[in-house]
Amino acid sequence: MLKKLLFILLFVTTLSLITGCDSEVIEGPQGPAGPAGPAGEDGVDGEDGAAGLSAYDLYVNEFPGYTDDVSQWVVDLATGDLVVTITVVLPDRTEELEFMKGQPFSDFPFTAIYVDDTYETPVTDDYILESVTIYVENPYEDYYGIYGGGHETTGMGGTINYMYTLELKEDFNYEIESYFIMGDEVYDFVETGTYELDLINEKITITPDGGETIEGQLNDDDTITIGVKPSQMAPSRTESTLTFTTTSDYAGVYSVTLSGMVDVDATLFLNHMGEYYYMAVPDSDSDTVYENGTYSVDGTVITFAIEGDPTDTQTGTIEAGEVTADFIVSVMMGIRSEITLVLEQDPV
Repeated sequence: MLKKLLFILLFVTTLSLITGCDSEVIEGPQGPAGPAGPAGEDGVDGEDGAAGLSAYDLYVNEFPGYTDDVSQWVVDLATGDLVVTITVVLPDRTEELEFMKGQPFSDFPFTAIYVDDTYETPVTDDYILESVTIYVENPYEDYYGIYGGGHETTGMGGTINYMYTLELKEDFNYEIESYFIMGDEVYDFVETGTYELDLINEKITITPDGGETIEGQLNDDDTITIGVKPSQMAPSRTESTLTFTTTSDYAGVYSVTLSGMVDVDATLFLNHMGEYYYMAVPDSDSDTVYENGTYSVDGTVITFAIEGDPTDTQTGTIEAGEVTADFIVSVMMGIRSEITLVLEQDPV
């Protein structure tokens, strides 16, 4: 019995060794393809979709103030009466705007709107249903005021820092006043003309006296982007973004002549953007004193933060067109002395 068992084990072991060895497999040629199977059955049809909205329904959904039936709507469509024209009377001009019949008045680009030119009877309708004339109370007053900006350019053997303002006046006249320092002098250049505001398209146009119209942009952040001619010598305009100013009450050129062994002409320029430029020019071959930085005003107290070291501040007073503060008047001495400078040129 044991011999028979050993023989079986030997046979199985030998067989496994033989089958585990690599051997060449010979494949026969591909047989012919079998016939195609029968086609499958059609699936079950899906449910019908919901009926789409008609052109009339779509119109009423878009312009919910339209209350006529579909028959009248077809007539209005054929005759062009779905479009209504609103004559808009602005303080400086009249425009015509087109709307769809039934369009909400909330889509109208102005808010203070009236049916009379005395601004006594406001528009109370919720929807635009017919062609009418609407009077708009002054929509421009938020834009009146002074906007400031500037840029630097290379010229005259150095860098010129232009600082300018655009004043939009209530009578639709404008004034651009530009200041720049060249050498030891403060120069200014003034341009005047008329302007228009297109609040619908957020545009501003200015027309210089004797010149061509220039178009600019009313930006969402209440700034104005427009081309500015900073000086009489400038060959072209420079596009600049101007910001509504908050220091207009103090801006200007203040000056004084200090008499002594050497006379000194001291000049302080406060611009509309809260920046100051000071220089003291001696009546001799001595060097000119230059200083600049930023300023702020609280009541009658003016604080100067010197550029390069904002912690280095000087305080003084500004009142009745005079600035009194400590300034350096001589490079050689290098010490500060209290001086009073008087307003001589007011950019406003």
